[in-house]
Amino acid sequence: MPKKVLIVDDELEFTNDLAKGLEIFGYKAYKAGDGDSALNLIEKIRPDIVLCDYVLPDIDGDAVLKKAKEKYHDLTFIMLTAYYDEKIEKKLKQLGAAHVIYKPITLTALEELLKGY
Repeated sequence: MPKKVLIVDDELEFTNDLAKGLEIFGYKAYKAGDGDSALNLIEKIRPDIVLCDYVLPDIDGDAVLKKAKEKYHDLTFIMLTAYYDEKIEKKLKQLGAAHVIYKPITLTALEELLKGY
């Protein structure tokens, strides 16, 4: 059974491209364009891995991370961001993010990272 990956990002083209690429690598990809939709999908599909953008239109990715990890402690969260900020990276890791990846990302590098989960 393929691992389920939830991609949370409001950049539709990026999300669609990433989902297609992950499916080529054998993952089952799901998409959410905002934090509330992500939390609903996490509850509904119970993904193995969440790839979540830090900046979302409704609630920021750190809030999604915090709420999801409170309920699903073992859920693997990988945060995505376009802005390097050491303080934010530290905060995200303290909240339970396994990794913080800076955009732009390559699909092959992401797939290599996901192999570990």
